[in-house]
Amino acid sequence: MKKSDYIAIQNENWGDTTLPKRIPVNDRNVGDAISGQLWSSIVNEDTSSVLSITSQVNLNIVYKLAFRKSGNIVNVIGIISNTSVSAVASSSEIIGIVNTEYNARSGFGTYYKQDLITFLVSGNKMYAIPNFPPLTTVRVNFNYYTND
Repeated sequence: MKKSDYIAIQNENWGDTTLPKRIPVNDRNVGDAISGQLWSSIVNEDTSSVLSITSQVNLNIVYKLAFRKSGNIVNVIGIISNTSVSAVASSSEIIGIVNTEYNARSGFGTYYKQDLITFLVSGNKMYAIPNFPPLTTVRVNFNYYTND
């Protein structure tokens, strides 16, 4: 849920100032929206199953990632592997982000360095810099920001 969605729920449920008193179900709707933002569910993405946040853009890159979005911060934890006997070229897209709520903030990139690989999350893509060595598995645990 984006900030604008939350504001819309708030306005829909609390926006009518002509009512003499508040309606409990409206308070509950807004409270549920706040809870959903602060304590969101974890979404597991695995290249061997149906994907809802990411897309596998390189069949040699397999991953098991858990995404947890809280407000405009996304935490990503899991493993990414290059199963090929060849390196993935520098600055090649390795994972696509198809769910727009999880796209990285416009105009910004988040870098995460693990061992010899630096990952960049920018817009709706994740890249490996300088390259992703062959037959390598990397554990990741990083945060990035989305648009409000």
